[in-house]
Amino acid sequence: ATVQWESLSGISVLLTSPSEHTISLRFEERPFGFAWRQEKEHIVITHINRQGQSSAFSQLYSGMIIKSFQGDSDKEPANRLLQLMEALRSSQAPATLTFGWRPGYSCMPANQVVGTHLEERELMDGGTGVFISKIPLLHAHAFCMESVSPGWRLLGLVDDNSQRVYGVCSVAHLPPRFLDHSVTLYLKPPPPLNEYLPLDSFRGILCPWNAREDYVSRSISIEPPWSGLSMEPFDIGGLQGMRFRLRQAALPHDSPVQTCPERGEVWDAFVLGHYPVSSRWADLRIRSAHPVEPIAWELRQLLDTVAHINPTRISVVALRRCLQQESMQEDAADAEQSAWLGGVLLGESVAQVLYRWGLNFLSAEKKPTSRAPVS
Repeated sequence: ATVQWESLSGISVLLTSPSEHTISLRFEERPFGFAWRQEKEHIVITHINRQGQSSAFSQLYSGMIIKSFQGDSDKEPANRLLQLMEALRSSQAPATLTFGWRPGYSCMPANQVVGTHLEERELMDGGTGVFISKIPLLHAHAFCMESVSPGWRLLGLVDDNSQRVYGVCSVAHLPPRFLDHSVTLYLKPPPPLNEYLPLDSFRGILCPWNAREDYVSRSISIEPPWSGLSMEPFDIGGLQGMRFRLRQAALPHDSPVQTCPERGEVWDAFVLGHYPVSSRWADLRIRSAHPVEPIAWELRQLLDTVAHINPTRISVVALRRCLQQESMQEDAADAEQSAWLGGVLLGESVAQVLYRWGLNFLSAEKKPTSRAPVS
């Protein structure tokens, strides 16, 4: 979850690491509870296990470097790259590790400073500076990607248009929004099919009552091919769905059989989600799906088919035909009394999918030898 403030658009913050500071922490046993990797001449902390030993140290953050390693039996601490790597790969414990920061700068959009606590501190030369004292949900914050942590100093503000830097040595020099850290983040669980089909969750009304509101184009003036009075929205396992009754296909006037609105086909529509997805990982997973992943593979084939259209937003819908039409109150999850339509359907909206499917189905029903493609 992110929050962006329009009042800070066009402004960046210039930060610098506290490379002159170090902290020493004692670890009593293995594992230490953090992951590391070599980056040039440094050993960098890449991840801290929130369930491990390192989580007890509030001063330890991802992006810090290991400066020295000293076991209880060591006369001198190891502080060279190869010595540090050998000590970390060993089983030596207890040990005292010294951490610090690499000298460096970071320039980030100011509107990504979400709920960050800033405070004014006295400097060694007698002046003052503005420092980050607390970052909420650091592991999920934009600062985490830049390895920025509490202790970093805010040097100034950068005007993105003129590239002019305005030095900051007091919180009084900051816009009021910087000091407003009362931000509420709303987190939500992943969609119910995320493991099999990582689509973005559906938001909004499933299908508008007015047939002219959300269909393919304004040129469609035919009434909806379903009976609106029998449309019943429901929720199944976190997926939004709707039960609707298609109107019967119009028969010739001289036909001995008369149409009855209450005897039309009953269908369930399940909204699997929306595409494109906001996550690059999810998009890559869908685009690289294999036949052993039936739902994602089906969607990948459809997306390849409509790639030339390049739609900005696609609703992904699955349909099933209810075989027991008399029971409109049956459980939506009763798969034994229904037949799924093979594959998934795409459309600019849920209403468009249902509208076109209903017209196609009724058109097929008019033909004596035709049957709807139901599997």
